[in-house]
Parts: sequence; C-alpha cells; structure tokens
Amino acid sequence: MTDFNRKIRDAAIVQLETLVRYARIRRTPVMPPQASEVPCLLVYLTGQRMTADGDANHGEPSFVHEAVLNVSGVLRADKAADLDDKTSAASAEILETLLEAPEWLALIEGVSDVTQRVRFDDQAYLAAIVETSFTVTYRTSWPPRVADTFGSVSLRTPGDRLGTDYDLPT
Repeated sequence: MTDFNRKIRDAAIVQLETLVRYARIRRTPVMPPQASEVPCLLVYLTGQRMTADGDANHGEPSFVHEAVLNVSGVLRADKAADLDDKTSAASAEILETLLEAPEWLALIEGVSDVTQRVRFDDQAYLAAIVETSFTVTYRTSWPPRVADTFGSVSLRTPGDRLGTDYDLPT
C-alpha cells in the first residue's frame, strides 16, 4: 500500500471517530478477541489497482489508483429483536459519515464503488459485522529521479572559441 492510501484510511478514521455507537476503532481486519471490546469499528485497506493514466509508454509514469478501504462495524448480535434496525442504522451512518465529509472527500478524486453487506461471526461470541467497502480513486505521477534536472544547456563550438549557456524553464 502506498503512504497515500494510509493517509486516506487515517482521514476516514478521524471522521468515523465521531460515531458514538462504537467504543473503539481498530486499524485491522482482525475481529476483537473479547466480547467486551464490542461494539467497535475495523478500518483497513485490502488492496489497490494502478492503471496507466494516458499513454503508458510516454513520459513519466502516471497512474489512476483504485484503492479499497473497508469499514466493518462489529456489533453484539445476542438479541435478535432489534438486529435488523441496528445493522441498518450502522450501515447508514458509516455511509453518511464518509460520503458527507468534505475533508475526507477532498483527499480523493472520487468514490467509484461502494459495497455493503452484513455477515455474522460466532467464533468467540455472536457478532453482526456490517461491512462497507469503498473503492476510491486518485491519480499519481512518478517523475524520474535524475541527478541533473537539465535546467540549462551549454552550446560550444569546437575549441570553445564561441558558445553560450541557455537556462531552461523547469
């Protein structure tokens, strides 16, 4: 993952910290080992795709990135009576918190895909996991690392009798 992907994740966490439903936020996909750590949010990156931005064989490499940010709300699921309402509200507030946050949206070019689902886990305790995956896009360019930026050119005649230096805009 690029450092910028982590910046996107960390900025999302800042926005999600406003949600009072969750006691803590973890930067991992690993379920909390103890039921006492629930409810919590798991915020993590699961991958990125970089495709050429323009002609792939001309000039400095430039890419359109598609990074996948996952936000999983882990909720206690031991009471079936209000589980539908709880998971629906949790899904909605995750979406609203990030898609209505100008500070977070300003970091990226756009959100190209959102996938939501609810699953259940009963490994150590019964939990409902509200999963939301955001595919975000942004662009990067990778200028070559050269010792000389070619900011000037010297033209000389044989024997250095005549010549001049030209400064080039960089």
